[in-house]
Amino acid sequence: MKKITLILLSIILFNCSNQEEHIKTPIELERESINSQVESDTLYLGFYFGMNREDYRKKLEKLISNNQIKINNDSSITSSMKTDNYKILTTSVSSFFNGKLYRLVNHYYPEKSKKITNINISIDKELLELNDSKYKKRHENGTQNSKYYWLKGNKRIDYYDTLGGYITAFSDMRIENLIREENAFAEKRLEEAKERSLEYAKKYTDISALRFSEDFVKKQLKSPSTAEFISITELMDGVPATKLNDTTFEINSWVDSQNGFGAMIRSRYSCKMTFIPSTDMVQCDNLIIK
Repeated sequence: MKKITLILLSIILFNCSNQEEHIKTPIELERESINSQVESDTLYLGFYFGMNREDYRKKLEKLISNNQIKINNDSSITSSMKTDNYKILTTSVSSFFNGKLYRLVNHYYPEKSKKITNINISIDKELLELNDSKYKKRHENGTQNSKYYWLKGNKRIDYYDTLGGYITAFSDMRIENLIREENAFAEKRLEEAKERSLEYAKKYTDISALRFSEDFVKKQLKSPSTAEFISITELMDGVPATKLNDTTFEINSWVDSQNGFGAMIRSRYSCKMTFIPSTDMVQCDNLIIK
């Protein structure tokens, strides 16, 4: 009995040791970080997530008066970020959503930076260690195609190693998700509009608008039963209707009919024909018969 028990235990332990530990995806890690309810809003130079444009402007004025930054023509900010071993030339770009700051991107330029100690350490290593000390666990290959990234509550820090230098992007993931949802909703509405447009293009044509206009014109004639409109053969040379939008057409055509003396005369007419999809009706506006 003991032997059987030992065999079963061995099998269970072997299976457990061979089960691969689930490796969380960047999206899962981001969701987990957001759900932690940790608030991490502070940013470089005293900016913070959720800062409105007026407070942002006042902060800029204060930094300028203290000679800490310079505003560039493209509205980016140039400053000198001091680390343990460098004074790094930094350009910062801010992004707002609904009037509030949700992303700050710092560009670091090694060639224009200054070493302030004799310690042998590169700028990129200094930046990475700086983020490691602030945000602890470093991940690779983020959702934004970053080389490395860190997570702290609602904040994601992306690090890029480019030919022109190094980039660190600080983003509020909550706002990013909101923007993503709004964009998805807008794209859905756009697709629905395109589908409606195709449907209307098939259903509401210039010829159908012209023929409906003829019914409205007949009601204004003294002898509607004698009315003769443009023929199918004549329409081969072009339909006297201009499409204003998916459901509206401007008509400029003619009608032959008897006048009060019984003589056939030709009258020109113009109007605006509008199809109403919700009621499947058609409306005639500004009808003029000359």
